[in-house]
Amino acid sequence: MGRAALLGAIFWITGAAAETSSPLRGLAPMLLDCAGDAELCGEAAACGDCHPDQYTQWQGSMHRAAWNNTVFQHGFARDPKRFCFHCHAPLERDWRRFAAHRGDAKSEGVNCQVCHLAERAPNTKATRTDDHPVRTLADLRDPKFCSQCHEFDLIEEHGGKMHPTNVPLQKTYTEWVRYRDAGGKGTCQSCHMPGGDHRFRGAHDIDFFRGALGFEVVRGATEWQIALSNTGVGHNVPTGDIFRRLVVEHVAKDGRVQSLAVFERVFALRYDAPSDRFRKVLVENRSLRPGQRVEWSLPATVGGHVRVIYYWAGRDFEGSMPQVIHTRSLKAAKD
Repeated sequence: MGRAALLGAIFWITGAAAETSSPLRGLAPMLLDCAGDAELCGEAAACGDCHPDQYTQWQGSMHRAAWNNTVFQHGFARDPKRFCFHCHAPLERDWRRFAAHRGDAKSEGVNCQVCHLAERAPNTKATRTDDHPVRTLADLRDPKFCSQCHEFDLIEEHGGKMHPTNVPLQKTYTEWVRYRDAGGKGTCQSCHMPGGDHRFRGAHDIDFFRGALGFEVVRGATEWQIALSNTGVGHNVPTGDIFRRLVVEHVAKDGRVQSLAVFERVFALRYDAPSDRFRKVLVENRSLRPGQRVEWSLPATVGGHVRVIYYWAGRDFEGSMPQVIHTRSLKAAKD
């Protein structure tokens, strides 16, 4: 972790700045009282002894990599916000480790305790097995539970406090509510955790993502007809972090690239006179809505191929971590 990120971590841990009284989304701080059940507050591996399938699935998930993944660390090193810990490393013990080890300590990100002990202490009044208290949380089946980290507005830090704004940074839950109200049937859990699968499959899983986007290329008498549709996603694409984008391109035989469309949310800095500061605002939302279909055409004489690329990281990130989701060859009419 860079020095700036370390200072941001220590700044929060030591409480050098007071929190605003406005509600902030996220799961932190999670201060677990594990008296009598200390193992519950250990590493996730302790849970794996009795829940090996879930533990193995979680190990390969983005929840496990919430803190350590390259894209997050790149952004956090540039703009270390205390608020980032709320979802990327919610356990209080992790903050302590960052301070004690000068930022070198690892975090398990969103581990078993973060979701299953979400009330911040084991429920000792619950039914007890031979190993630990057991409880059933209806909240874990409710998409609103996921909104704690997948729905929040921009947080500004000034005057030693964190201030929520009305600028939406992540609105995945709101997007899903619109989908549901329009007749959509799936939920966060039924799509990303079918049967209790703890891999939390999403856009980082190319095969999973590919199956959720329809991509058609048909040659007519004079034109290629190309279409991209959001057929299997209950929210916009892309969703989540603001630097993600979905690009549709035509690549000619000689390698020249023509952009057909970029699906993303566009933000810009605008001067706000009352506060006398520049603020980030949403300028345009170009993301692909559930059920939306977008079409393009190219002359039937062109060759090469068309492709759909998903970019995980912003344009300032080296390589931007592109993933090719779909590609279709174009056999020109004259060939």
